[in-house]
Amino acid sequence: ADAREVPGASRLLAWLRQHRVPAYVNSATPADALADAVAARGWTDFFQDALGAPAGGGDKVDNLRKMAPPADVVHVGDGENDRDAAARYGCRFVKVGGAGGVADMAAAIPVLARFLGVTPPPPCRICDKNAALTRTSPVRPGKAVWESKRWLLCHASAPAPIAGWLMLHTRRHIVGPADFDDQEAAEFGPLLRKICGALLRATGAKRVYQCAMSETSPHFHLHLVPRGPTVDRADAGFELFKLQAKAKAGEVCPVTDASIAAVCATVKGELEAVPDEDKFR
Repeated sequence: ADAREVPGASRLLAWLRQHRVPAYVNSATPADALADAVAARGWTDFFQDALGAPAGGGDKVDNLRKMAPPADVVHVGDGENDRDAAARYGCRFVKVGGAGGVADMAAAIPVLARFLGVTPPPPCRICDKNAALTRTSPVRPGKAVWESKRWLLCHASAPAPIAGWLMLHTRRHIVGPADFDDQEAAEFGPLLRKICGALLRATGAKRVYQCAMSETSPHFHLHLVPRGPTVDRADAGFELFKLQAKAKAGEVCPVTDASIAAVCATVKGELEAVPDEDKFR
């Protein structure tokens, strides 16, 4: 469960669940150990079953037979043993990585969409942003403020109406907290407390608004917006979240890059000053 996720796996699983496509794990890992690993990642609800090797060993073809007839199975894998199992069972195969393979697990979605006769989803804006973000100094709008193995914190893109309007992304493509794995669930609360505390100190805000809907981009991204003491009552509450659209429309003046950089530098400094072993406590 501590191993790095194969790129695109979470997005593929979320898409399969959205379309109610039965999914299985087919692995040579012993069955009990495989079930524990799937549970630790928080993936149990994504799969009909995790089919590992039975005691004494087994064959991936035996697992394929437990799923569905060959005509209804698409075997997705990155190894020659996966290709071989698909060939012997007579089902379709999608290779991930290497020569002739799709780039990552998410890149298999269009192939599976054609098989299912459904429209493939558009590219994920948050996944693309995560891939493009790099740490810079000084921090600018839309750039990363802080990052870890599972999280990425960035400032809202320009034009930004409030200095310190931050967004916390999961690196994995998941819709929301219900899809957190055990590590993400354990880290989220302590990390949120540290970010909000740093924002309050950096901006002098009365409180930090938090909102995550994952509606237009179904990839968890939490808006963290400092509500300063000078904000008009008419712009408080849910109205505050409309300021970003107003700034893009030229209806309100955006804040300067310098003010954004100052807030982000403070938040970044506080987060990086916390020892790794205490980061999420």
